[in-house]
Amino acid sequence: MPDFGLLSSKTVTEVLMLEMKMSPNAKTYLVSGYPRNMRDVVEYSEKVGLLFFITVPL
Repeated sequence: MPDFGLLSSKTVTEVLMLEMKMSPNAKTYLVSGYPRNMRDVVEYSEKVGLLFFITVPL
């Protein structure tokens, strides 16, 4: 599995948005491991405007 931690926040956000566009009929999306940091939060919220966090204890 590739190390996506090396990708920029902009790249990860763009890939995520493309994946979401490929499933236009989906009502929700479950994304594990994202956002990785506050830079991802800012990048995503600027482009999409909505972000929910669910923290699940291990």
